[in-house]
Amino acid sequence: MYDTSRVSWEVKLEVTTKNIPRLMREGFRWTPANIGPEKGHLRPFDSVHDTKDKGWEHNRRYFLVDQAEAPQCTAWMIVYARDIQVLAQFRVQDLSPDQVSSAVARNERKELIYMYSHWDSGANFNATYNDTLEGWWPWPKRAPEAAIESKRGIISQVGMEI
Repeated sequence: MYDTSRVSWEVKLEVTTKNIPRLMREGFRWTPANIGPEKGHLRPFDSVHDTKDKGWEHNRRYFLVDQAEAPQCTAWMIVYARDIQVLAQFRVQDLSPDQVSSAVARNERKELIYMYSHWDSGANFNATYNDTLEGWWPWPKRAPEAAIESKRGIISQVGMEI
């Protein structure tokens, strides 16, 4: 587990896709250009997530859309913070894949098919592919992983399901 008192924000990315194996083969990539216009919003504590016990009081949500000709996924990026000012100043372009600390993917039957944890590397697995994954998939990677924590924030979870 990580100490949220050391960071100003935490991000959770919730992805819905038609085809997780394809997303694994082709790589999960997104940029600020994928942010859907006029869909984002700020709101106070969201009790659906286990955020209050981590000290987070507010969240900012961004809707991500696949801009491909045949879109494969959509996502909500939720940024949590103690202070609304942190959310107002947050910039999506400050995020990078090396900040991902955990990720899960589930198939259409809700079975866990992929799991990554920065804190428990012995629990990492990919039941679909053994090869390295490209883009925002945090594991396995070809190059050594960089440190995930910065003084600003951490991406605590990337969750994917069909």
